[in-house]
Amino acid sequence: MREIKEADLPGVGKKYTLERTETGNKLVVIVHNDGKRELYCFGDGNELPCSAVIELNDEESREIGAILAGVYFKPKIVKDLEAVLSELVIEWYKLPKTSPVVNKCIGEKEIRRRTGVSIIAIIRGSESIPNPTPDVCLREDDTIVAIGTEEKFPAFEELIFKTG
Repeated sequence: MREIKEADLPGVGKKYTLERTETGNKLVVIVHNDGKRELYCFGDGNELPCSAVIELNDEESREIGAILAGVYFKPKIVKDLEAVLSELVIEWYKLPKTSPVVNKCIGEKEIRRRTGVSIIAIIRGSESIPNPTPDVCLREDDTIVAIGTEEKFPAFEELIFKTG
């Protein structure tokens, strides 16, 4: 998955940047505080010249977003993948300093063996750690992305949040 950078634009809103699409373009979305969105596409990743500018209001943005997310039409490959993954759940958790897994390595706590849930990514500030190995240690304020079946998450949550 490609990284999308987020930046505050004081008095304007937020800017989201996808540095390089698969075709080598740079995509910038500016979400204004009033709900207006602007989309900029730059050829070959450069700032200039801008090869496309699109302005959408809030309703138009939501409709286009739904189309991009596959609400109206899903390509066959996505439908097949969803069928395979339909029982899996992906959850995000921010680790408080009181978590018993803080300053412990994933393998040390035997998270997958004990709960049946796997940590598939860690977001640490502006750094992303995809597919962390068992020797990666968890830190306070890490956001961990976990995958498993719904019935496995209570044990996982107990392991990462239970104190004492």
